[in-house]
Amino acid sequence: MKKSYFLLAIILFSVTASAQWINRWTSQPISYTTLTGWFNYEKTGDSWKQRFYYLDSLKFMIYADHFSQSPQYTYNFTAAERLAGQQLYSIAMDVTGDNLTEFYILSWYGNTTNYRQGFKILDIATNTVVFEKNETSAWYSYPSFADLDGDGNIECYFIKYPYPYDGTYTYEVYSTNVSGINNENKPIRFELKQNFPNPFNPSTEIEFSLNKSENVRLEIFDITGKSIKVLLNDNLDSGNHKISWNGKNNFDELLPTGVYFYRLNIANNAETRKMIMLK
Repeated sequence: MKKSYFLLAIILFSVTASAQWINRWTSQPISYTTLTGWFNYEKTGDSWKQRFYYLDSLKFMIYADHFSQSPQYTYNFTAAERLAGQQLYSIAMDVTGDNLTEFYILSWYGNTTNYRQGFKILDIATNTVVFEKNETSAWYSYPSFADLDGDGNIECYFIKYPYPYDGTYTYEVYSTNVSGINNENKPIRFELKQNFPNPFNPSTEIEFSLNKSENVRLEIFDITGKSIKVLLNDNLDSGNHKISWNGKNNFDELLPTGVYFYRLNIANNAETRKMIMLK
């Protein structure tokens, strides 16, 4: 009798548990050459609503909802932005007051071994440029955002290098007049930033942030996809982390001028960015 009750309990539990798993959405077929997923885009009160995105070599699209494949906003990359490798990133905050996060996009002028870099901050909802830096005599780093002076407003700051490079650089800081209180959205799992300086000779720093304690692997690859240096393979606490790379491989050999990639792996998630060593 006890065995019968036990078996009935298992059956009831199995039926109840299975009923909780309901298919909410199935996407259309997606090409393996594209990047897709979800990111924090729409601010609702003190939280952020996620949207589905699509990124390929020609365009970036934000879909109408988190379970949708109907594009609401589309941005087509320029030739200079395609040369830079479609390096479009969310700035993780709203700087225009429309409760939607903005993006920055890097652009390269010249060729991949001797180029100057510019950037622009884009409001993709209106397809307007909020801010841009692009000068024939300068090479600009990617923009960063923070309340640097503690006045409650967000500043945009970046580094300007003379082009051609003369061994010096300057910082530029701009006030956005946007309050930083409850404005910035945090990474869902992790955030990998662009290395600095870039280009570099021979060392550079790679910065990333974790939402919680995770096992992290940070690895360098050459242009062929070959792993040349494992910088980190360890468990790290949540927060901001900065790792230096001296331009050497696993055999302590200094590598030549060229394009390299660094990849951050966390569990089943990974993010890759491009960097250039110039001598």
